Amino acid sequence: MFEGISLSKIQYSDNRTVSSLENVKVGEILLSDSSAVEEGMIYLKDCSYRLDGISRLCPQFPISDYARNNLFFLQSFSFWESGMSYYTKRKNLDSYLIVVTYSGHGKIDYLGQTFSLEEGDIFIIDCKEPHFYCSDGDSWYHSDLHISGNIIHDIYKEFLPKHGFCFHLNSWSEYQSHLEGLLKAYISAGPYRELQISSKINSLLIYLLTQTPTYSMIHEAMPDQLKYLIHYINNNYANNLSLEYLSDFSGFSKYHLCRIFKKYTGYTINNYITRLRIERAKDLLKTTSLPANKICIMLGIEDTNYF
Repeated sequence: MFEGISLSKIQYSDNRTVSSLENVKVGEILLSDSSAVEEGMIYLKDCSYRLDGISRLCPQFPISDYARNNLFFLQSFSFWESGMSYYTKRKNLDSYLIVVTYSGHGKIDYLGQTFSLEEGDIFIIDCKEPHFYCSDGDSWYHSDLHISGNIIHDIYKEFLPKHGFCFHLNSWSEYQSHLEGLLKAYISAGPYRELQISSKINSLLIYLLTQTPTYSMIHEAMPDQLKYLIHYINNNYANNLSLEYLSDFSGFSKYHLCRIFKKYTGYTINNYITRLRIERAKDLLKTTSLPANKICIMLGIEDTNYF
């Protein structure tokens, strides 16, 4: 695990137990090496925490203004073999934290709820919100991945409250593959490094969203006729696809088709087809010398003024 990825090892020690947010003393900090904050623990500044166990930290690199404004970017990564008295209490940090439990047990207080974490569980935190997490027993092996970027704020608000902040990973090896691919891109010195990092984070987030219980229920419940219809629309959007035609094609009534199409895709049928046509039109305008009126006809858009 994490082969070929340079992680700095730091050991801490303590022997006290923290069981809830109420008995945490603000400002209580135990560090065996005060330089640890400068070397990679900057996201423990301005919060209360107790470090107990072994931490493996990924080196930190500067983040360009372009990446901050336009891309996903990685802020820090650490892998913890935490002892019984490990905890972090924090708020008002401009970061999103993905906590994954490899073994042992942890606990998180977030948005008025307490969540118990065990092997394979994952939790995603908006670090601006007050939160507290700690070991819940003798040990808690977990990773902390801090990420950010302008677009992630909207993704978090749009998807996570619907799908749940805490869920179980169905494919452990697949998650680890995504994570290690991201870390290898992060420590690399190749061209377009920050674009590669952003792409890896995007893939990781998509993978995590597809692991949520809500996604699984929706995906598994989607009728086969609707899946086939969407595939048909994706390949024939330039044709005249009236609601009546699509209803006959799918076997659903027009009312039922409109309802389930919106339920499973998030779009009305007309909006979905229009988006497909517009995206293809943008590609043709960029890559060909075809006039706009000809592109309209090719894509089934009859009104050039509307286009």
